[in-house]
Amino acid sequence: MKSLNVIRQFLKFKPQSAGFTLPELLISAGLMSVVIMAGGAGVVNLMTNQINVTAEIEGRLEIDQALNLIGDEIRQAISIEQYIDSTQLARVSPNFTLPTGVNGKPVLLLNLPQAQEKIIYFVADKPADAPWSGPQLIYRWGPAIDTNGQYSNLNDPTQWKINPLVDQIDNAPLEDSWTCANGTLTPSTGATGFYACVQDGKIAQLYLNGKIHQSKGETALYQAVTEVFARARETNLDASTSTLTSAPVSAPAPPPSSTTPSVGTAHEFAILGLDGGNVIINSSTSLIGDVGYSRNVTSLSNQKVSTFNSAVYVHGTADFAYTDKNFIPSQGIVFGDSADAKVEQASSDAIAASATFAEMTPTETIGALGDGDDYTIESQGDVNVISLASVDYNYDTLTLKSRTGHNDVFIINVIGNFKFNGSTIELLGVTADRVIFNFPNASDIMLNKDANVFNGTILAPKGNVEYHNPATFNGAIYAKNINLNSMFNLNKASFNP
Repeated sequence: MKSLNVIRQFLKFKPQSAGFTLPELLISAGLMSVVIMAGGAGVVNLMTNQINVTAEIEGRLEIDQALNLIGDEIRQAISIEQYIDSTQLARVSPNFTLPTGVNGKPVLLLNLPQAQEKIIYFVADKPADAPWSGPQLIYRWGPAIDTNGQYSNLNDPTQWKINPLVDQIDNAPLEDSWTCANGTLTPSTGATGFYACVQDGKIAQLYLNGKIHQSKGETALYQAVTEVFARARETNLDASTSTLTSAPVSAPAPPPSSTTPSVGTAHEFAILGLDGGNVIINSSTSLIGDVGYSRNVTSLSNQKVSTFNSAVYVHGTADFAYTDKNFIPSQGIVFGDSADAKVEQASSDAIAASATFAEMTPTETIGALGDGDDYTIESQGDVNVISLASVDYNYDTLTLKSRTGHNDVFIINVIGNFKFNGSTIELLGVTADRVIFNFPNASDIMLNKDANVFNGTILAPKGNVEYHNPATFNGAIYAKNINLNSMFNLNKASFNP
């Protein structure tokens, strides 16, 4: 019975504590919540950082790829043109219409061989209903490029389309104090997250400022910079099978012949009034390149230059006057001994070069070219010396064609007068700085109509040059008498083989 009693007592036994008390449970739950919250915050921060890093890497990659694509197309171009204004745009690419309401700003105008109009890269705000991040995008207007990298409608700009190239471009204005170390800024005004410095129509340093969107409305700034050369790689374009590629398709151009004459230090100038002549600069939309007034030059009218990226050098013996309110070169007007020495040497070099060119044996002789006489001069070697009787063009085209894989030199000695109305100097495989029109006699050189496209340097130590209306002029003018007026444009691409 004793054992039975023990069993009964055991069965009746109850421990003093049957579980956790309510306060203990509440404290435990609170501690667990703190641990979970801390761990969760760490996971959220880790995921946010990962999202931001991924977004920044992808954004940088897209910007770098866009820069490479633009650079590849520049390498296919004959020349790069700075954007000045809408008048220029309508002239060089009449089929292009800048979208309205998005603050569009053209940046690069590319002159591609056999293309009927210039390819345009521009930046614009993100459209309100577009699925982009913004604040701005870079767009391209030009011929379509198929999956094989070939242009499909190069000769039909009516079929060219505007396509977005890259998103997340910064819209912060470029500081007014920012200037190009080399070359000229494009666009000339109002630059934001996409701009370039263009030198002599051949070299472009491109700047893309990205504003990469991250989580929680944060952004990261990124700048990509590269320098590219127009026609650094031969394109050998055909209208139906021209290819856009970053790989060379032919051997690089050989170095210029050691026997190629030059214009000496005159090549440093866009406009140079030679000894004893007269110069008038009256109303210019854009004048890019230095201007010189040599010994005993008379120049009493210098005014109304809108975009004036130049230094002006005036010889002490020159009779020079200007309107200080609207003749303001970006690098000032230089007088004194340094200016005297510079323009004296340049003028002497230019006059001597003209005599040297005139004595060279022609590789081709051409009679007078008149209205309707479109003509193509095909290169026969490194240096081509052309004897040309005279030109009287009215909406006609003179084409200079280099050999494939070369950037040959064209020295054109014009014996008589040169009238050029609404006409074009077309360059195929050659750049404007390797073309010079030399007038050894007292010729009259007239460039008229805003439809003109002139590529090359005019050298006329005894001649008279008159150029007016806002045409396209890539080159330089060195002459005894120079009269430039009526909103003319000139972009320095002086003879310098």
